[in-house]
Amino acid sequence: MIKLCIIDIDGVVADGTARFQRAEEAKQAYEQTPESVMRNERKGVDIYWQTAFTPELVQLDTPIEGVDQALMDIQERGYKVIFLTSRPESMSHATVQWLFEHTVYDSDDELVLKAPAFKYTKTPVWKAGMVQTLAHLYGATVVKFIDDEQANWEELLKYTPYADYSLEWFSSLKAAVESIAE
Repeated sequence: MIKLCIIDIDGVVADGTARFQRAEEAKQAYEQTPESVMRNERKGVDIYWQTAFTPELVQLDTPIEGVDQALMDIQERGYKVIFLTSRPESMSHATVQWLFEHTVYDSDDELVLKAPAFKYTKTPVWKAGMVQTLAHLYGATVVKFIDDEQANWEELLKYTPYADYSLEWFSSLKAAVESIAE
C-alpha cells in the first residue's frame, strides 16, 4: 500500500505573515506614487505578488508550531511526504533551504513548486491536477491532502469520483496527524 501525504507550505508548514506584510507594504508604496494616479490596479497586484515571491524574503517565514513533530508522526506512519506549493519555481532554492533549517525536511521528501507554464493557471485547478498526477505517478492507494485553502479542496473534490485511491483533506497538520493516529 502506497500512502502519500501531500502538504501545502504557506499556512500549513510556514507562517508567511511577515513576507506577505512586506508585499502589502510594497503595493501600498506603489499606490502612493504619481504613476499610480492612473490607478493601474493590476500593477499594484503584480508588485504585491513579485514581492511575496521574492526568494530572499522566504527567510522571514516562521515554522507553524508543532510542524516537526507532525511531519515525523506522518512519516512514522508510512506516508511519503510531498510538499505541494503554488510558490513559483524561482523560489525553489530558498524554500528548500528554509525547509532544511526550520523543519525535519530530508532528502526523501519531495517539493513540487508551480512551473512557469502554469503561472496563469488558477491555483485550485493546478493543485487538483497535481494531486491527481502525483497519486498516479506514485501508484498511491491513500492520499492525505493538507491545505489551508478550502477552495483547493473543493476543486479537487470535483474529480474525486474518478480517483482510484482514498482521499482525505485536512486544513492543518495537527488535524491530519490526529486522524492518521486513529
